[in-house]
Amino acid sequence: MKRISLFIAAAATLSFPIAASERVHYAAANACIAENSGAESVDCLMAIADATEAERLALEETFLARAQARLDANDIGETHHGIAVADMRSAAQAFKDYAEHQCEAEVGLSGAVASGSGQIHWSCKIRLIDDRNAHLRALLARDAMRPVATPASTATSSPSTTSPGSP
Repeated sequence: MKRISLFIAAAATLSFPIAASERVHYAAANACIAENSGAESVDCLMAIADATEAERLALEETFLARAQARLDANDIGETHHGIAVADMRSAAQAFKDYAEHQCEAEVGLSGAVASGSGQIHWSCKIRLIDDRNAHLRALLARDAMRPVATPASTATSSPSTTSPGSP
């Protein structure tokens, strides 16, 4: 068990530079391992991973909705909307693939078996998804600060039909 804890602590230092306070689920995962043993810890980690994954999916959907809102407000054109949507979907799938392979690589390197391999795999997934979620939250927060034209305000900003010098 000590070997697994040391491995998890070392693996945490290799991830993206995300503040520990932004890894809410990863902190819960560590508590899960500390408070449970064997299969119970893996079940606990899987439940946390499901919640973390649900948050990731919701953030990605929020991004897609934001892109649609910007298109509807004529804040971005069809081309940029298409890029945003296609590349977010592509990034989401690439992230899922990356996380799966990265976490399996960490299990392989650890040599852990049985519940120990599950603890490493699910802790890794939670850490990586927490990092992705922090990135998406920051992206959405930055975008929220940008003013968005509303369809009503774009309609009122059309040029005047009166000629210069007319009353």
